[in-house]
Amino acid sequence: MLGLAHQIAVALHLGAHKTASTHLQKTLARNEKLLLDNGVRYFGPKYLRDPKHNFQDLFGLRPKGEPIAGRSGSEQITHLAKGERRVVLSEENALGPVFNDQNSGVLYPQADLRLEKFVTAVAPFPVTLFLAVREPSRWIASLYAQRVAGGQLKTFDEFMGGNQLEDLRWSNLVGRLRKVPGLGQIHLWRKEDYPEVSVPVFRRMLGWRIGPLVERIDGRVNEGLSSAALLQIIEWGENGRTGDIRAWVKEARERYILTSPSQNFNPWSDAEHAQSVESFNVDLETIGAWDDVELVKPSGRSRGA
Repeated sequence: MLGLAHQIAVALHLGAHKTASTHLQKTLARNEKLLLDNGVRYFGPKYLRDPKHNFQDLFGLRPKGEPIAGRSGSEQITHLAKGERRVVLSEENALGPVFNDQNSGVLYPQADLRLEKFVTAVAPFPVTLFLAVREPSRWIASLYAQRVAGGQLKTFDEFMGGNQLEDLRWSNLVGRLRKVPGLGQIHLWRKEDYPEVSVPVFRRMLGWRIGPLVERIDGRVNEGLSSAALLQIIEWGENGRTGDIRAWVKEARERYILTSPSQNFNPWSDAEHAQSVESFNVDLETIGAWDDVELVKPSGRSRGA
């Protein structure tokens, strides 16, 4: 067991997908010098998706997998920290697939097992978890658009599989994550609140004094895809178009420019969306009642709370 004097705090940001994760990651990358000057080592997707040090391989999380360079998980944290006291990791793909056929209605069915492997691997270093959630109807529509833009040319019904909007509950995911043995506090926020809660989130993630010093990026960092552009890409795929999918996406974006939120892909009726919003609010009340989960909310002091 390492002594307290050698403890390294591990902050793990797991996304989720399409909850402004890229904005958060690019913000942290932009502030690398500030973080290093204050004893924080940050590693995001650029590092953790590189085949040389993929997140799964780095900590030996695959079945029968050995950690890179033969280091144990705690030794990897020590190696990444390079003498500093805090390591921040951000990789939403560590949650695993959003859906699978064996677990209809369950978000990220592998997430708790993956997290347990990670927490066990890096012990005795304490792990604090960070997660953003989003109103399900808009989240699913945005997630589908992202997958199409990435080359997964499924129809929306194929993407959903056996999953129904009314069954998707973040409380199910968070409830499973909080049961992971040895996991510390979970800090959770709504994607919709991210601009207002970024400072308190960064305070908890990076250190209380550092949070307000982080230079944040104004505006979006990912270009959206209009509904017309998305449907055009699907049509091209169904008609057998060949070539680089990235070129298709670029062409469709230029042909059907997204100029208004009303042009976003939306497969739901007004009633379905309203019910999703209501269920989401109830779901957050459930999550917010758990002692080991902090729901970070906007307040009059949000920029420094």
